[in-house]
Amino acid sequence: MNATPPVRRLWLAVLCGYLALGATLQALPAYVPARFGGGAVASGTAVGIAFLATACGRPFAGWLADSGRCGRW
Repeated sequence: MNATPPVRRLWLAVLCGYLALGATLQALPAYVPARFGGGAVASGTAVGIAFLATACGRPFAGWLADSGRCGRW
């Protein structure tokens, strides 16, 4: 059985990550008012925080991936 090339595993991991993020971002604006009683500003803030966390974490994740410190599959 052939091992999956690293590029395909990387592509699959990125695809799954974007799908997971997209699924949560779609539900987040409706979840915040229902669960916490917030309005439009609270929903927008929650989406903004999710975006900010993603934007701040990507350079660190890229550095880890480039340096090979993420471990081997």
